[in-house]
Amino acid sequence: MFYEFFQIGLFAIGGGPATIPFLMDLPSRHDWYERADVANMLAVSESTPGPIMVNLATYIGSSQAGFFGALLATVAVVLPSFVIILLLMAVCVIPQFCRAMADAGFSFALKAFWMAIFVLYILIIAHCGR
Repeated sequence: MFYEFFQIGLFAIGGGPATIPFLMDLPSRHDWYERADVANMLAVSESTPGPIMVNLATYIGSSQAGFFGALLATVAVVLPSFVIILLLMAVCVIPQFCRAMADAGFSFALKAFWMAIFVLYILIIAHCGR
């Protein structure tokens, strides 16, 4: 269970909706739930507070192995992001990287990246408003 949810946490970049293909594929490898249950699990996870995938992992882990299954699945799905953030923080502490942050070219590239993300959000909002 840990391995499956660790993979989902590592490769499903984009939040809850990005995990749907992984969730649809899990029943073919494990008999934890039926494919038809995914829609109900997503609805419940959407309606409860917190990140969708954390809620889904907790639910699936709980249904399969009780409290410890829920804990194991939840930790597994969160661990990749946690490790990546720790690694990025470690890199930021290195003086050479901090100096690069002050470089005008690097700073411009970072601002351009943030602007691209902002534009994507605006396009998504505009598309949903149709």
